[in-house]
Amino acid sequence: MRKIWLLGILALLVLCVLFAVFLWRTPAQPKLSVEFSPNHPWHTKPGQTFELHIKIVNEAQESSAKNVQILVSTPENFTISRTGASECNLSFGTLRGGEAANDTLFFAVPLDALPGNYTVTVRVWADNVPEQTFTPQVTVELPLAS
Repeated sequence: MRKIWLLGILALLVLCVLFAVFLWRTPAQPKLSVEFSPNHPWHTKPGQTFELHIKIVNEAQESSAKNVQILVSTPENFTISRTGASECNLSFGTLRGGEAANDTLFFAVPLDALPGNYTVTVRVWADNVPEQTFTPQVTVELPLAS
């Protein structure tokens, strides 16, 4: 009886060690974070252009994010100078663990934009990272009276 009990405890210890080794060797998944500069909400006026810096970081230290993409979509009639359209796709290739990449976009606000809050949609994904969506706000203010 005592031998069976010792074998049971030994088997349990072996299983715990194997489980710990498996967890320890399982590679971490990449984790992407995005930073905007300036911080949002962004303030602008009709007919103006504003500059946006986007920084993307792979926060995982041991795994790479492959084929990292950002799709920026602006409100209707706003344009991104790089594309001359309301959307712009940014490709960053592979970001190894701890690496970051930056890009800058310029947004043109139409002259006839009404004052109010507008949403910019920023979608971020990689081949091995699920899509994340951010929705920062742009505040269009009344133009100064001349």
